[in-house]
Amino acid sequence: MNPFIVIRRTTYNFLSVTLHLSGGDGLSLFIGIMLILIGLLSVKFPAFLWFISTGWKFADAEPSDVALGINRFIGYFLLVAGVCYILDSIIPRLSG
Repeated sequence: MNPFIVIRRTTYNFLSVTLHLSGGDGLSLFIGIMLILIGLLSVKFPAFLWFISTGWKFADAEPSDVALGINRFIGYFLLVAGVCYILDSIIPRLSG
């Protein structure tokens, strides 16, 4: 499997960057990997992500248990979504 990046100019003068992998959708694979990484980060370090998203706005603020639980829930959801994206990119390669 040899990945390569294609950069082309679209009709609206924006650059379109596409990751091509032989036999499957490289974008789904890339999105799946990113979702899994963000999901793992959210599950393992929910307070850190709370601070990045909300905590920096307040002085000496601590996240509540509910906020940490919501961040973990979102992390698990992102993990499932990432696995779905990866399966979406791998299954066509296996069947064809």
